[in-house]
Parts: sequence; C-alpha cells; structure tokens
Amino acid sequence: MKVAVVGLGLIGSSLALALTQAQVVVKGYARRQETIDKARALHILQEGSTSLQQIVTDVDLVVIALPIEHIPSMVKQIDELLINETLVIDVASVKGYIMQAVSEYSLKKALFVGAHPMAGSEHVGIDYLVKDLFLDKPFIVTYPSDETKTKTQKQLQDFTQIIKAKYMELSAEKHDQMVAAVSHLPYMVAISLYNRYLLDAQELATVASSGFRDTSRVAHSDPLWGLLVAATNKENIVKELTNTIKIMEDIKNKIEKADLLELVKIFNVDKVPIEDSKIDLVKKLINVYD
Repeated sequence: MKVAVVGLGLIGSSLALALTQAQVVVKGYARRQETIDKARALHILQEGSTSLQQIVTDVDLVVIALPIEHIPSMVKQIDELLINETLVIDVASVKGYIMQAVSEYSLKKALFVGAHPMAGSEHVGIDYLVKDLFLDKPFIVTYPSDETKTKTQKQLQDFTQIIKAKYMELSAEKHDQMVAAVSHLPYMVAISLYNRYLLDAQELATVASSGFRDTSRVAHSDPLWGLLVAATNKENIVKELTNTIKIMEDIKNKIEKADLLELVKIFNVDKVPIEDSKIDLVKKLINVYD
C-alpha cells in the first residue's frame, strides 16, 4: 500500500510514523519546507514535498490531516489532481459538516469517506508526534453511500489494521452525537474549569497541582479547533452542555441541602460496594450538618 498524508501536524505525522513502521510507503505533503525537512529527519516519510500534485498522484489512499475548515476544499483540490480513482479520507472530529460540504462537489476520481481516529492530544504540530497513537483506539468510518462502501470498505479495514486501531462504522449524525459527549463536551468542561481558575490565577497557582493539571489538560488544546468544533457540531454540544449543567445543578442542590446519601450515589460512578460502617459515618455527618 502507498499512502499520501496531507498535513503533517500531530495526527498526520503520528499516522506517517505508524505506517512507516508497518513498512507502508508514505508520501507527505506540508505547506512549509521546514515541516517536510523535520519529517525526513524523523524518518517517517519515503517522499515529502510542498507540491500537492507530486504527493497525491500514484497512491492507493490519501489521508487529509488538516483542520476542519480546510478539508472540503482540499478534497476538491485533490480530486482535480488525481489520475485514477483513489480513496480519500479525512481524520477530523466532526463528520456531518464535512460530509455535507463534500457532497456538494461533483467528484470525478476521489472516493471520499469520512473518518476519525479517536486519538490525539492537546498539542499540535509535528514536534509532538506520538508513537502508537492509534493503538487499540476506535477508528470511526462514515460512508457517504453504499456504493462507496462497497468499493472502499476492505481497503479501510486493512488500513485500520495496519495502524493497529479498531475499525468502527457510524453514520455522520451518530458520530457527531457520540463524539460531542465524550470529546467535545470534556473540552468545554475543561475550558470552563480553567476560566474559573483564571479569575483568581495568581492566588490559585500557589496550590494548583497534578489533580487540577490532569482535569484541565485538554483546555490547552488549539482554541481554533475548539471554535470550529463549537460552530460545526453546535446542536449536539449544546445538548450535552445542557444535560451536564442539569447534573451540576443537581449536585449543587444536594450539597446545599447536605443530602450526603444521595451525593454518595452520584459520586460513586464505579458502583463500588460501600461498607455499612462508611454509610453510618455519612449518616453521622448528616446529623452534624443538620
């Protein structure tokens, strides 16, 4: 298999590394020669260029690893350069917007399929590539039609196996609903937490430690990524935020009322059996607060 990776940021470079380690021929495109030089020094490419045409022709698969806003136009641009019918995928965390935008093009050679590896980091750029980033992670595939699925499914299953991820199919709608809950919402919560911290940062910095760092880590993701996700998956994110605010209000009310037995039920997310002696301690605390 010969793969072209368009965009050599954290995801693109980590993908190039995984493919190269599996003895796949990888060609890489980046806008800056500096990025190509870094990729060559890291030995993750067999060929690299700032010429898109040079990279995307004569390959079996093109992976677009660019920010959300650039993907639809890049699909069209690649389609115009292809000589043979070629599978083209993206790796963005929003599928509905991209699938709809690409569907408005009359593609001639590109067989476009939406894809999303559930893997990443708050960092950006080739300097932060991660070995085994996709290992055992879901690799979600969204087909635009049964015809495209018939033509490309086997190739995508093989590709997923090569990078040691777990192949998974979802509709664009279902993908965006689920990813809003487990990826986009945690980002919004972390952003809220960190903005609260910033209200008293000078004082709180003296006590903030590993727990706060771990909880707020994704707040340091690229803010433009957050903005694009908020714009392109708005309805699902608003729904998840609404549900979460209700839960937070419930917790707040139970704390105000010292309803500790009910709080224990909420806090015990792993449903670990709690000894009667500890329940008795909670009851004593309730009496103290009453």
